Amino acid sequence: MDLQRIILIVLVLFVIGGGYYYQVSGTTAAPSGSNLIIADLDAKLVDIRPLATVAFDTSLFNNPAFRLLKSITATSGPDVLPGRQNPFISF
Repeated sequence: MDLQRIILIVLVLFVIGGGYYYQVSGTTAAPSGSNLIIADLDAKLVDIRPLATVAFDTSLFNNPAFRLLKSITATSGPDVLPGRQNPFISF
């Protein structure tokens, strides 16, 4: 391999390494405005967390009055008579 090709390979590796370093160091350093966003999200989570422990009272389903209820079924109307065999033909 000639010297020019070796320099090109080293340069490409250096650019890839620099990009990786920039990406890794850029994601760990949070901007100052994001602290307010994180604090706001933490406040919302504190409000939402009690909802995970909600318990529903299902004793209604064991109530005798509830058990006496009858379900209503839909009734169909009168039978529909079909129209002409081919509605696209002329009269």
